Amino acid sequence: MSIEKRKSVAQPVSSDSSDDDDSSFDEADKTLANATKMSSPGSSRLFTPYRLVGLVSSGAGFSFIPHQNSQTSMICVPIEDRFQLMQTDKLQPVLMGQAVATPPITHNVADASMSITVVAHGKGSITLFQRTKATATVSLGGKIEDLLHLGRIPVARAETGKDENAAIIVAILSNCKRQDNVRDTNSSSSSDDDSIVGEDGRTLAGQVVVLIATRTTLRVDRRVQLPEAFIPVVATHPSTYVNKILVGGSQNGRSAMLLLNIRSKKVIHEFVCIRNTKCRSITTLQQSPAIDTIAVGTDQGLVHLVNLRHDKVLFSLSHFGHDSKTVTITSVSFRDDASAVNYGIAPMAVGRSDGSITIWDLTPPEEPNAGRTILCTLDRVHSPGGVAKLQYMPQEPLLISSGTQSNAVLMHIFDNPGHSGRLLRKRRGHTGPPCRINYLYGNGITANSVDGTDARSCQLLSSGGPDRTLRVFSTARSVLDKEYSQGAGLEKKARTLGLDSEVDLLLPPITAMALGEARRRDWGDLVTIHKNHAFAYVWSTRRGAQSGPLLRQPEWNISARKKAPPPECHATAVAISSCGNMVLVGTRGGTIYKYNIQSGLPRGSYPAEKEAVGPTRKKFISGDINRTMRVMQKEMKGNHRGSANLDKRRKDLENELKREKYIQEKTKQAAHIGFAVTGLAVDSVNKTVISVGSDSKLTLWNFATHAPHTKSPFILPSPATKLAHVRDSDLAAIAMEDMSVVLFDCTALSVVRRFAKHSGPVSDLDFSPDGRIMYTSSLDGTVRVYDVPTAMCIDWLGFKAAPTSLTVSPTGEYIATTHDGKVGISVWSDRSYYQRVNTSGLALDKPFLMDEPTPISEETGIIVAADDSNISLPADEAETIEDQEAGPVSAKEKGLITLSGLPPAHWKNLFHLDGVVGKQST
Repeated sequence: MSIEKRKSVAQPVSSDSSDDDDSSFDEADKTLANATKMSSPGSSRLFTPYRLVGLVSSGAGFSFIPHQNSQTSMICVPIEDRFQLMQTDKLQPVLMGQAVATPPITHNVADASMSITVVAHGKGSITLFQRTKATATVSLGGKIEDLLHLGRIPVARAETGKDENAAIIVAILSNCKRQDNVRDTNSSSSSDDDSIVGEDGRTLAGQVVVLIATRTTLRVDRRVQLPEAFIPVVATHPSTYVNKILVGGSQNGRSAMLLLNIRSKKVIHEFVCIRNTKCRSITTLQQSPAIDTIAVGTDQGLVHLVNLRHDKVLFSLSHFGHDSKTVTITSVSFRDDASAVNYGIAPMAVGRSDGSITIWDLTPPEEPNAGRTILCTLDRVHSPGGVAKLQYMPQEPLLISSGTQSNAVLMHIFDNPGHSGRLLRKRRGHTGPPCRINYLYGNGITANSVDGTDARSCQLLSSGGPDRTLRVFSTARSVLDKEYSQGAGLEKKARTLGLDSEVDLLLPPITAMALGEARRRDWGDLVTIHKNHAFAYVWSTRRGAQSGPLLRQPEWNISARKKAPPPECHATAVAISSCGNMVLVGTRGGTIYKYNIQSGLPRGSYPAEKEAVGPTRKKFISGDINRTMRVMQKEMKGNHRGSANLDKRRKDLENELKREKYIQEKTKQAAHIGFAVTGLAVDSVNKTVISVGSDSKLTLWNFATHAPHTKSPFILPSPATKLAHVRDSDLAAIAMEDMSVVLFDCTALSVVRRFAKHSGPVSDLDFSPDGRIMYTSSLDGTVRVYDVPTAMCIDWLGFKAAPTSLTVSPTGEYIATTHDGKVGISVWSDRSYYQRVNTSGLALDKPFLMDEPTPISEETGIIVAADDSNISLPADEAETIEDQEAGPVSAKEKGLITLSGLPPAHWKNLFHLDGVVGKQST
């Protein structure tokens, strides 16, 4: 079987020669045919990694890159094994680095003028990047606690002997071994592991390593040993202190700080003022706008302002968390813009381990015994976890911060006369792994006005994580990511109720969701059900918030102070009718409730029993014996005809009674009473409701009369766990507890396909838009792709982490998966949409191990500072670089066209060259 390409692919262009060209075309066809048979490493037959969405920060601190040859500054944010550059004007990713060999990245520094980034990762490894390409790696043999950029020096190039700029990078190491000699590493990829152990082999607590980084090389210049009892944690370079760094940490269980000369490799001074404090360790150091003054953060919530020249603590600031708990100071930054000077304040931002940010005014108080004042506190902006790094932008009232576990980068602005901060921009994702995703329809957003990309393939609804939020992620523009609102004023209400955070007021984690596009312009079009919760909630995807009534039975109490609905009423499945007016909610007890989505009023249940009908509804139910008896008695009393017809009427009434009993027994057999409803669906004409449950039943119900189909129920081989329905073909795929999947034809009323079993429980399943391909994900760490007409497994994807949810884009060219323990959403591209893929042949005997997708840059064209062509270089050096990069463009294969990669301005005017020449001559 072969899946043809859905979009046009450039074909070889013929020429005047016949024999040679025909042979070249044959060779090219063979090359293309062979290329379709073998998948590239990290890909499968059909799918290749596209991008990762929802992952903003992996917890390590960012580094600030001032603007140079560019209109905006940037920040370098580590993301697991890569780093990405974000522009600070929109917090939009513009460049993504290559993956490092030993993740994760823990520290990074960047030099914009040299277009290099140096990252620390793994166990003592440092890698140099030229823009996004890794060019050199050095292993230092210890745990890297901090990285510093001390400036640039000229060094001689090995090839030409001419000078070039090189960055001085300082790495602070702990858990190192003694090394008496200094090794100078000139190779681009080196390791010091063989020379770390000295003659006595004693273990040192810390070490300072000075590295020289050019655009292509990274070498160790010297090592400076620290005292054996000193454990380094953080370092900084004091202003105007040439060749000197300040190292903070702990010594003998108490905080300690050293001033070190990296040129002479000597400890100049050990500060006594810090040792006298009651703190156990120094956690952060930050240079203040005043010379000789350093802010020292500790693990006991204290920030000391220290004068280095006089070895004196000027004053200290204390911080406490909720319930007066001790917090750790994680980051400090000073604000130096003109507006602060005009207001007569000296703000300092302090990041804490509880996720809060405190803004202090360091202006000396008017009263002698008064302390410094707190301008404002940003409570739990990076909760859970703490603040990883915060940085005031130079000469601007803007504060950028990132968290250790919040998966967020936030920008606050301080333009209020009361000096309080407000959120200006944000990039935020889930704080815990999501387990339920679904593609959203277009929403009228133009994804790409150049190529007309369909926006319906760009919106992803994500939920189910422990953060109890519902978010939408865009696979085209990250600036469109947002969180759906669960109500205004939650933060204020949480403070009023004395709660730690507004998270306590959010809805429980979402277990299932249903979308209905038919009436999305009139009322809510999204319904969610939640873990151990009976109510269903209506949302509007246009507003991005809850918009609609609460779906519940009248006898269920809303107030949390009253008795909650019993566990049998907890919602387990949900579906929206094709008209967009009705919602079906399946429960743990087996009853299926129907609601009007606009008013929220109940409209009966399946089965239509007395217990399932509200007190305001009439109890004239199909199968009610009492109603039948009343009808019989009424007819007998009003009968004044002869006794000849009496026997006939009695027989008719007896037949009616038998029919009512049969309907009641049939309804009882078809219902899922006592077992959870695990899947619901409605056909395209609102005629039939399909339900499956943990009782191994598949039941078809009449949508209007609530009566079961005459042939229902259909007994499945095993209890059902999931249901996916295609309205166009009326096919339903059912995943079962025995890890198998069957396909049920709701028109023919029979099982038409049986698919191969997974080796683990099926976590999710979905269909392509045309219903010809079915995708199943399993906790065995695989995703299987089945061709429905032939019931063949045409692709088998394997992952390092088990997939927990799966969804297919409305255009069919992408699938998205969530994975156990991963906060990001992986998006995979179907190669059959733009090239020919051969899926015929032998059955697959093992899955293709897929590479993990990575976040991608979105606006690489607007980068100016990172472009080599815009960097000011000496004339001879620029000529050398141009000679290395320049070269004729050659064809990849004989007879095939190879694009030059030049911008349109280089070739568009070639078609009008004669006219241009004519105009110039006149």
